[in-house]
Amino acid sequence: MMHAQALNQMMKQQVKDTYGRFIGHVIGFSLDNVGQMKGMGVELGAGYFKEYPNDRVIMDGESIVILPEWKDQVERLKKNSAVAQKRSEVLEELRSEGEVPQYVYEELKSTYDTEINDLRSSYDSITALLQSRVKELETRRIDVERFLGGLKVQFRAKEIDDETYKIASETMVEMMKKDEQERSEILFTLTWLTGNTETDQDSSQIEEDHGEPVTPTDATNEHTINENNIQNLSHLSQIEEDHGEPVTPTDATNESTDLKEEITEAAETDKTSPTA
Repeated sequence: MMHAQALNQMMKQQVKDTYGRFIGHVIGFSLDNVGQMKGMGVELGAGYFKEYPNDRVIMDGESIVILPEWKDQVERLKKNSAVAQKRSEVLEELRSEGEVPQYVYEELKSTYDTEINDLRSSYDSITALLQSRVKELETRRIDVERFLGGLKVQFRAKEIDDETYKIASETMVEMMKKDEQERSEILFTLTWLTGNTETDQDSSQIEEDHGEPVTPTDATNEHTINENNIQNLSHLSQIEEDHGEPVTPTDATNESTDLKEEITEAAETDKTSPTA
């Protein structure tokens, strides 16, 4: 949190997203009762304005960075999932050790089950948000590629000079690189959310229901979260704590194989363990 005096020095500064894409300029702030920032007002250009909540604003040295909406929601889900999973595990341990009365166990279990159900609802909405963002990025890539193709034709036809072509083409290539980075991270996140093993199982069931093969998109649309999805997020959150920063597809590659095995073993244990 920042005090109003420090905030005033940020007026008119550039604002970018976590991929380095320009968003706009700071034009003001909304403050709470003690003069600290609740939200940041940003002029997006072309007469557009948007206020970003404080928890999506990151101060990176002298730079102002806005965390994408989907990333903010995923981070919240991962943290909440890790807490819910840990509490459930600890409660079961305390019960098996006779450290809590049965009625206390049942009350707490009911509370934690409600929290997990809420996480399932969050999972559905976040999955839809991620899928929508992927489609948006893919559409934008097609638009840029189409424009770049036309630009190449004009350059080869000597309708535009070398410098104009170089500036325009490099700018568009850089845009596509940043968009692809975000798209890759979203697809990676969707994989963790849905769970590779369970998606494969669901795909087989959907094929039987539909009478025809399904694509990954079809399987994702019909996939329903269960306990292992919460475990996936909990494990991913733990990896991030070990790394000291958010996990990217590259960071997680070396640990993904072991993690998948842990998730599979946990699923088999859940199937064979007697219910309380």
